[in-house]
Parts: sequence; structure tokens; C-alpha cells
Amino acid sequence: MAPAPSPEVPGRERFVAASDCERVRTGLVTQPVNTATSLAYVVAGVALAARGRRRPRPALVGPVAGALVLNGVGSVAYHGPGGRWGKWLHDTGLVAMSATLAVAALARVRDWEDRRVHVADAALVAAGAGALAVRPGVELAFVAPLGIVAVGHELVRPSPSGRGRRLVGGALLTVGAVVQARSRTGGPWCRPDGPFHGHGLWHLLSAAGLYLVADASVADAG
Repeated sequence: MAPAPSPEVPGRERFVAASDCERVRTGLVTQPVNTATSLAYVVAGVALAARGRRRPRPALVGPVAGALVLNGVGSVAYHGPGGRWGKWLHDTGLVAMSATLAVAALARVRDWEDRRVHVADAALVAAGAGALAVRPGVELAFVAPLGIVAVGHELVRPSPSGRGRRLVGGALLTVGAVVQARSRTGGPWCRPDGPFHGHGLWHLLSAAGLYLVADASVADAG
């Protein structure tokens, strides 16, 4: 039997995370499990910032850690109250995460100074946020190429340091992506009213994976 779709919340015109399986409820927190697990990104960002103070160039850690926190706040806004602003904040967080990892990769390959890193981060995130405000749903146009840059630098200049963290982080992200794909609304693992939600597990696995990948990236750039 196919799982029941999440109902629309009456009375408000808004984006809701109905494709992420968990039943959409009325009230401030429309998807409790997905909202709670979104905080894993905030925890990962704070942990990365704390660890980054011991890096040779701690100024490089701030943008990546901040992007992780923004990703978490945006995800809470999207799965909690929802709305257009929640969708915008969620997608801006995705762009920020991809942008800061891509810039960290370029900083390592091209030996950029801190100021150039911060300018590049700010420019990319501002461009993405502005584009999403005008045309919601174009986040993939930013995330895809930035993700290619973030991953591709390993092919251009592979680094032995942090390789283990990257491999484990990549494995967590891969497993999380499979769970996420199988657990979307209408998928075989989707149970809108059940205690287990694959999208929530994706939050936990991807937060841990991004933490490991980001930690390795900023260590190399420093």
C-alpha cells in the first residue's frame, strides 16, 4: 500500500516540505522529527568552529562553520514553520555550504589569503541568496557547480592529510543520500506517521559527513 500523502496545511499559502515524507501538521512545527534533526547541522557547525581555533589559519574556518549553522537554521525554518522565507533560508543554507567548501578548495589549490577567501565566500552566498529571493527553486544552479569544484580539487591536487576524514565523510553522505532517496514521499521507506523518518536520518548522517569533509578541507587550506 502506498503511504498517504502529507496534507496541505489550510489557511496559509506556503512552501512545505511535503516531499520529505513526514506528515505536515498544523502549528509552528509542521514536521517535528525533521525539524529536531535539523539541529545536527548547528551542532556540527559549532563543533567545527571550536576545533578550528586550533588551526594554523582559524579565519578560514569561520565561513564554513557559519554555513553549517545557517544550513541547520534554514532546515529548521523549512521543516518547522515553513513559508516562503523558510524555503529561502533553507536553500540559501545549501548554497552557503557548497560555496564555502568550494572556496576552501580553491584557497588550498591557489594559496589564497584570508581576505580573498572571505570576499569570495560573501560574494557567492550573496549572489545565491539574491537569486533565490527573486526566483525560488534555482538552488541547484549554484549547488551543482560549486559541489563539483569542492570535490574536483581532490583530483587536481590530492592531499594525503585528511584523506581518512574525507572517505568516512563521503561514505556517510552516500549512505544518507540513499536513505533520503528511498524515504521520500511515495518511496518504499516512507511512513508519514511512523517513528522513523529517512529524511531525519539524512540530516544526522549528512551533518556528520559534512563536518568531517569540512574539517579536512579547512585543515588543508590552512
